Amino acid sequence: MEFNSVEFFVFFLFFAVLFNARQLVAYKQIILFGANVCFIATFSESVLSFLPLFGFVTFGYMLILYARLGRSELFYLLVSFFVIVFIYIKKYSLLSFIPSIPFPYVLVGLSYILFKILHLLIDIHGGYLRGKISFLEYFNYLFFFPCFVSGPIQRYQDFSEQIHRDSHQDYSSDEVVSIFSRITSGFFKFLVFAAIFSQLYKSLLINTSFGGGSVSLAGRFAVIFIAHGLYIYFNFSGFIDIVIGLGRLLGIHLPENFNKPHLSENFLDFWSRWHITMSEWFKFYIFNPLLKVLYTRVSPGFASFICYVITFLFMGIWHGTTLIFFLYGLVMGFGAGVNKLYQSGVKHWIGKKGYNRLKSYSSYRLICRAMTAAYFSMSIICFISLNNESFGQIVLFFESVNLLLSYVVTTVLIVPLLMMIDMVSKVRNFTDFHFFRSDFWLAFKIIILFNAVIWLGSGPREIVYKVF
Repeated sequence: MEFNSVEFFVFFLFFAVLFNARQLVAYKQIILFGANVCFIATFSESVLSFLPLFGFVTFGYMLILYARLGRSELFYLLVSFFVIVFIYIKKYSLLSFIPSIPFPYVLVGLSYILFKILHLLIDIHGGYLRGKISFLEYFNYLFFFPCFVSGPIQRYQDFSEQIHRDSHQDYSSDEVVSIFSRITSGFFKFLVFAAIFSQLYKSLLINTSFGGGSVSLAGRFAVIFIAHGLYIYFNFSGFIDIVIGLGRLLGIHLPENFNKPHLSENFLDFWSRWHITMSEWFKFYIFNPLLKVLYTRVSPGFASFICYVITFLFMGIWHGTTLIFFLYGLVMGFGAGVNKLYQSGVKHWIGKKGYNRLKSYSSYRLICRAMTAAYFSMSIICFISLNNESFGQIVLFFESVNLLLSYVVTTVLIVPLLMMIDMVSKVRNFTDFHFFRSDFWLAFKIIILFNAVIWLGSGPREIVYKVF
């Protein structure tokens, strides 16, 4: 079932009414369990196809029960085996020599389930999460249907606290307008803006010729990089807006996943604004433990560089099962590591006060923002390989054009785009007027959205992060 289909919203409204009818915790858990099972069942008609997924989840729960015993050696061995099982089920190319499961099976949401289970295992074993977790609540946490497909990744503690709240959820008229405005804005991003930029980069890829000068070709691909990056942003952030709005209708406040990534002045800042819940997971469970181990063994700057490369390498591997995502992780890690070395080097060269003075110049910040966006836009072009045959065009481009030239051209083109976004942001103080928070404005947005969808085509569109 596609979340942007009519069927999903009929399904959601039905279960939302049931869920909010009573405030008993046991009642809400049972209704949510029924909703989650019904939602998952729409991904396949075969019961057998769910066997690997539910076997993986059951194995995870058994490890959670074992984690409370505090036996570290065997626990870490079992967790390692658990991750290997995940790699096998996900069909990673490095295990292609091993016979695969001899029937088709459901993979949707498996990567996010892995994150949640590892979070539970680490926190329980470390003593940060106490109290018994029933299988029912464990299941509802893993399969919470609004964010099952593509996140955001909510911590169990937050989910449990909200699901156990027995007070009645009352919504003021302003809150109702705010919730539906968030959902409508999400659909604008997902169905309108993402569709526009998707059509733009795909049409440019299909019609690209590799004749002509390097600068003109670099310029054409710079537009492709930017359009594809904007497509990823509007597709994913639009989905997150919808999911957060739906969660609020169930009384569950899901964590934000984006925080104005266009304002990022460096690559490290960018990852605190983009896919925030995933970034925080990698920070807490991979980067910080690695840094703690390496910090006293090598120089702090080099330790940070190594930790960034390794962390982003894992992030790349999580995104996809082929070599291209291994390279994607290396590129991301290299960018973050060099960024950290640059910051340390400049502070050492001109001093901390000098560096702060340099950052105070708006032109410097603008160039840094453009360079950050350009690097990221070029890095995520590998996502095209997931569902677009034009990926071969990208490979030909990287073989034909100087990468540094392409990066410079992409940066130059992004500068005026960021300036335009800044101008629009300054005008957004108009949203403080009551009109823009009124029922009339919400209805107006819905009408515009309806007409835009008809103009662009009304079929359900794919969620980029659904395949992970």
